[in-house]
Amino acid sequence: MLIFLPYFCMLALLQPALGRDASEDPSFLRAMEATSITSQRRELIGNCKGDCNSDDDCNGHLICYQRDPGERVPTCCPGKNRENGKDFCVTESCAAHTDAQEDDDPYWQLDDDFFNKIKPCEPGCDKDDDCYNAYVCFKRNFGAAIPSCCASRNYPTDNDRNYCAVRTCNSSGGSLCFSGETQVHVSGGKTVSVKDLQVGDQVLTRNSQGDMIYQPVYAFAHRHQSRPTQFLGIQTTTAGDAETKDSAESPLLEMSREHMVYVQGKAKPIRADTIQVGDILQGISSKQQHVVTEISPAASEGLYAPLTRSGTIVVSNGIVASNYIAMQEKQTNDAGYVNLPGIGPLSFLHQADVAHMWLSPFRIFCGELEVCQSFNADGFLHYASWGLRLVHFMEQQSLWAQILVLIPMLIVLSFFATLEHVLDMAGSSPTIVILLLVSAALVWLGFRRQIRNLSLLGKR
Repeated sequence: MLIFLPYFCMLALLQPALGRDASEDPSFLRAMEATSITSQRRELIGNCKGDCNSDDDCNGHLICYQRDPGERVPTCCPGKNRENGKDFCVTESCAAHTDAQEDDDPYWQLDDDFFNKIKPCEPGCDKDDDCYNAYVCFKRNFGAAIPSCCASRNYPTDNDRNYCAVRTCNSSGGSLCFSGETQVHVSGGKTVSVKDLQVGDQVLTRNSQGDMIYQPVYAFAHRHQSRPTQFLGIQTTTAGDAETKDSAESPLLEMSREHMVYVQGKAKPIRADTIQVGDILQGISSKQQHVVTEISPAASEGLYAPLTRSGTIVVSNGIVASNYIAMQEKQTNDAGYVNLPGIGPLSFLHQADVAHMWLSPFRIFCGELEVCQSFNADGFLHYASWGLRLVHFMEQQSLWAQILVLIPMLIVLSFFATLEHVLDMAGSSPTIVILLLVSAALVWLGFRRQIRNLSLLGKR
């Protein structure tokens, strides 16, 4: 039983340090970004102030507006024209307006709050009122991910800072979901919307041997019926076999950008936002080809991430998708492999496999038990959210710290995955077997204690 100790100790130690989740929308108005309050060793020039020589002299995302003698300053810096020849730091959108004329673009017309309140992706807020306009304050515990639409500012020095962001920005680093209208195949040959699925429903999946089988949905990693979410809309045309040459447009597949799907020619799934027009998605039959014809942003209310024991699910018109997302940043993980700083992607360790192993203890101990179906306010399954927050926390640590956590974690999770496989082959109920094992262990410990007590009495 000692092999379980590192696993549970790691959860107990890291859980208090991990932050909360929120929601996602990667769209941003650059025009609303202005001065950053990150500390600098040298004093940087603020908005509508001079004299700058280059963009590096300006604070945050401001740029240096350089002008010739007599040239007007941007209209968002009134009263500065008298400072003839001086160059000013301004926002990029402000620099485009140098004439006092009417303009249909409202974003350069800045009010007092713009300069007094915290702008999107800037840290330091304590409540929503501290943020400019309709932005909200995302509160974070140490190590929790910065909202995903501000990911470029996820510096270690900002571990405990709260950030202003749009309400639909996701602090979990991504939603692992399909839209509610995504079609799934259920037993009986029917298709239903994923929003109508329930735990225990039998859905079509692909197992590790490549066979198409129906498996129950044992949980939802993420489920929120009303949250506005940005998805990728992937339109495909399903081509028939060479004899019939039939083809038809499949229902639109809407999934989060980080969600992984299987592409022809690759054994492991890849991120949805790395798919290109012309790619062929894997389907339930080798005779059918799901050719990607269009990719576009799609907005919808509600998000759903059903989990199956194989880690896969068949969606749309027969496309095989993973249950999981790529948890690390896209730049170094287009293929979805675990990436370590200074080493690079590990070709033998895929993020989908790690996520599947992470859920092995949940599948063994909980299965479809209702008592385990607990979610946070954002609709994340608590056990799944712990895994995401652990990834975000460890990404901020050194290489050696990551290795020291990764190796024992993989050993423990591999044990659970092996145990799950043995139990599945035996056809036994995992929960019953585990209860028997725990009971046997407790009896053995009690027996050893009695033997030790008897030995002590004999020595007396």
